[in-house]
Amino acid sequence: MPLTQYRFLFLYTMVAPMGSGPDGGLYRTLCEWTRLLSKHGHSLSIIAAQDSTFPKHSTGISIKGILQQSCQTTPKTASPSSALINACEWIKKHHQNYDIIINLSFDSLPHTELRALGTPVRHYISMCNISPEFHQTLIKHQSPQNPYAFLTPSQLNTFSGLSEDSAYFIKQPFNPHSLHFSAHPQSNDLVWISRISPEKGLDLALSIALKSNRKLHICGVIQDRDYFNSCTKNISQSDYEYHGHCTLSKLNDIAGNCQALIATHQWEEAFGMIFIETLAMGTPIIAHNIGSPKDIIQHNKTGFLIPKKQYKCLSLCYLSDFSY
Repeated sequence: MPLTQYRFLFLYTMVAPMGSGPDGGLYRTLCEWTRLLSKHGHSLSIIAAQDSTFPKHSTGISIKGILQQSCQTTPKTASPSSALINACEWIKKHHQNYDIIINLSFDSLPHTELRALGTPVRHYISMCNISPEFHQTLIKHQSPQNPYAFLTPSQLNTFSGLSEDSAYFIKQPFNPHSLHFSAHPQSNDLVWISRISPEKGLDLALSIALKSNRKLHICGVIQDRDYFNSCTKNISQSDYEYHGHCTLSKLNDIAGNCQALIATHQWEEAFGMIFIETLAMGTPIIAHNIGSPKDIIQHNKTGFLIPKKQYKCLSLCYLSDFSY
């Protein structure tokens, strides 16, 4: 008996054009979803900010308007010309053309504006609890009939007040065949992969690289130029290399030939697709034991989990045993 073929509509984050860098692992996650769902005959449409790069196998719907500030969660602070408001209005007008709507936006607005549609709406929670306003929105609108999709137990634990039947875990799609495994790195270098902003801890990664006499490869879009400049102003360019926002193939070439990924995030990561990808490249990870690394990394097997206050000291100890 053939499977039912559904018409999916994904509401993407409106903090940046899709695929431009700040959306990080969410973009690669959705690319893999579209690939897998299209193989089963489902149709996929994605509504995203203007100038987005839409995945293969999908129909892109570009929305004009002012982009959201990162983690902006209250609809009353949104501009009337906000891209997210415009996207919600578009969905209200066209929802009957779809069988299910998947909200990927970490924002209160879709939870309040899309509640009364005739088309089912499901909410994918992409980050840990970093906003009291968004947290209260989830508590207010939680329902066993419409549970929220979370990524890891560590992420869910940051959202107190949600009942067990109002949340479930969704497996992240991952295609290991898109990466090549490197058992023998070709250098003693380290790699750091993230968008560049203070909560990601680039300054700590550079300090560890310098102390261990290793070059640091920096990959990711610069969200905070002042922070990046402050991190690198007193460091010789021979001690680091900035590669910019990289394709997955380029990340594979860089990270696969490094001794370790230095994960210096200062906040709780909900999942961290790059952790899974880096392990598939054969590169171990040295990470804080906060957030999703605890659910992904096997300490002393696939990497090292270090208490935040001891990160610099212990990471240098572990790196002393790494050699090319």
